[in-house]
Amino acid sequence: MPLKNLSRLSGKRVLLLCHSGCDVDSIGSAASIHFSLGAKSKTIIGIPDHMNTGAKALCQKLSIPFTINPRLSGFDAVVCVDFSEPAMLGSMKDGFMAFNGEKFLVDHHSGGQHEKLAPEKNTRISTKAVSTTEIVYDLLKASKIKIPQKALSCIACGIITDSSSFLVADHETFAIMSEIMRKAKMPYREFVSLFRQEPDASQKIACLKA
Repeated sequence: MPLKNLSRLSGKRVLLLCHSGCDVDSIGSAASIHFSLGAKSKTIIGIPDHMNTGAKALCQKLSIPFTINPRLSGFDAVVCVDFSEPAMLGSMKDGFMAFNGEKFLVDHHSGGQHEKLAPEKNTRISTKAVSTTEIVYDLLKASKIKIPQKALSCIACGIITDSSSFLVADHETFAIMSEIMRKAKMPYREFVSLFRQEPDASQKIACLKA
């Protein structure tokens, strides 16, 4: 049976692990779990090696805490978000494969080697979802956890970026986004502003010259 909710993380020290080159969907998935679990668990967001500019902007604007290349010792469980290939762990791959605690996986990509990252009972993969944050949203609701505005914002940003601003979205994605906007009480433009960075002076000059 695939993973149905996140209730088994309660009371544990949990590493929420993104992929190397972390994007908005990956950090948004980890951060939405972090903000929603709150005092129920001790959660740390881990990022192997580096993240992209959109993810950096989201972390800055929502004050998302994270650690680059954290040590896995001391954690009871690791939750992998938005990847199913061990190679996407970058320099953390060997440490993760040697980790003896519980391993969980949430992802929306097809293929991969998810069986090497987590057992089936701890895995939730839905290739119909346009983003991993969509799946995380469903897991949080199934866990009967109150989802705060910051978490809702992270979920929305993951949906927007991974759907290419809804170019690859279906009616279910629009329904989820509508529900999130209503709960967060935020307009679409505010979500977009969270991961968009204004070009600096040098970038503006380069564009004018081009």
